[in-house]
Amino acid sequence: MILVGDSSVNGGKFNPRCATISSLDPGRTESFFCGSMNGRFVTVIIPEKKKFLTFCEVQVFGKLAPFLPHGLPKFIKDLDRPFGINIALGKSSYQSSTFHLLGSSDKAIDGNEISDFYKNSCTHTNNDFEPWWMVDLTSEFIVDTIMIIPRGDRCVEMTAKYEIRIGYSKENNGKSNPRCGDSARISPGQKHIFKCDGMQGRFITVTMPEVKEFLSLCEVEVFGKQITSSG
Repeated sequence: MILVGDSSVNGGKFNPRCATISSLDPGRTESFFCGSMNGRFVTVIIPEKKKFLTFCEVQVFGKLAPFLPHGLPKFIKDLDRPFGINIALGKSSYQSSTFHLLGSSDKAIDGNEISDFYKNSCTHTNNDFEPWWMVDLTSEFIVDTIMIIPRGDRCVEMTAKYEIRIGYSKENNGKSNPRCGDSARISPGQKHIFKCDGMQGRFITVTMPEVKEFLSLCEVEVFGKQITSSG
């Protein structure tokens, strides 16, 4: 089956169906028409069976959804928050290290707030000194609010201190940029809001200062507005 939609939950297997492939000979190329379906994620699965799945190529053809006045794709409207549009969603991200393939840095900006690492929704660094995670907003923004959700499953028991930095420099992995608000101690899985009060920058860094620790974030959402050139 081929599924198309905006959700990455469970590998996108809850998204609407584009096509059912009754059979496909080895090495054969086949095309499937999805009509006017919209979505960010395309999933191919073999349903209800335990099987190996191997592809040599998957190509997807279409066009970008219409843009809203603030320049974000239309599908993001369903991921609006009380503070506005999440401007970090789907941007480029980095982290101090990657403990496991499931814990890649992009998991913090996939729109999925599930705080269980084992549901493929959270980042995970190694046991680093002052571990960090960074998102590149790709242009200049005035940032008002940042929300983070640390890992909250059974493997995490203690609260931890987190700090957010905002600015234009990637030096020291963004940790030399100005700090947004105060450091905060956050319980596992708890959503926490940092008020940044109009700070400006392109790079957002989340770090755990002055400790050697794992950093695992299940969502980071950034709210603000883009700085536009006057000339």
